[in-house]
Amino acid sequence: MKGQGFDLLSYWSVKKEKVQDTRMVSMGGLKMDSLKRAIKDAGEKGYKIEKVISAEDHDKAGNQFHEKLQSLLKEDVLVDHRLIAKDWINERKNSLSSSKMVKKKQTQKVKIEVGLN
Repeated sequence: MKGQGFDLLSYWSVKKEKVQDTRMVSMGGLKMDSLKRAIKDAGEKGYKIEKVISAEDHDKAGNQFHEKLQSLLKEDVLVDHRLIAKDWINERKNSLSSSKMVKKKQTQKVKIEVGLN
């Protein structure tokens, strides 16, 4: 159980500007029952499932789970957002580092521009 949900939060953190009208589900250790329960719950509440986004880590377990999804879901429903990198937690760390570097460069640029005026 250790660490469950951190990949989901990391995915959201990296993709938050693009994630709208979305129900995000932590897979509880890549358990298909978690997905089935989420789909059933959404249906009972009147939501129509248009897409299922597969965003598992890029490791053996994540790839096997994605293959199961491919066998269960129609091709036009399943969207592959698996990482090329190993996992979402590291992707978030890299994203934060890049963001800090950009902000630092922007701040430095402002200092130079102010100095020239």
